[in-house]
Amino acid sequence: MRHKIFITTLITVFLCLGQLSVLRAESNYDIKQMTPAIQAAVQNRKIRYEELQRFKADGLIGETRQGFVKALQDSPQAEQFASQENSDRKTIYQAIVNQNDLGPAGMGKVKAVFAEVQREKARAGDWIEQSSGEWIKKQG
Repeated sequence: MRHKIFITTLITVFLCLGQLSVLRAESNYDIKQMTPAIQAAVQNRKIRYEELQRFKADGLIGETRQGFVKALQDSPQAEQFASQENSDRKTIYQAIVNQNDLGPAGMGKVKAVFAEVQREKARAGDWIEQSSGEWIKKQG
């Protein structure tokens, strides 16, 4: 439970501030080294943020229960966008796992918590995948 609370805090701060260099929490888990790959992933996500919101509003992309995005319609543009976004998310997730020695189960925990945060932060009308696997449109 302590890991979940910290990771939720970490991800919420990351989402709000769009950067990882300021992350700190009551535990010892944080991004200890902002490598060029992590910096690039964070910057890419900042640049794509508004476009991601448009894709979601148009129903082309939804948030999965695994902490990634998925193209929901047959759209090469949405599929390419989702691939880029997911690649950057994976870089960030892996950094959290590696730099905090979360072990083999760590990636699953990080993805699950990030997915939960994304579901909570989704706007009304966005498609989100519930932990059960069911896709729903978020209600206001």
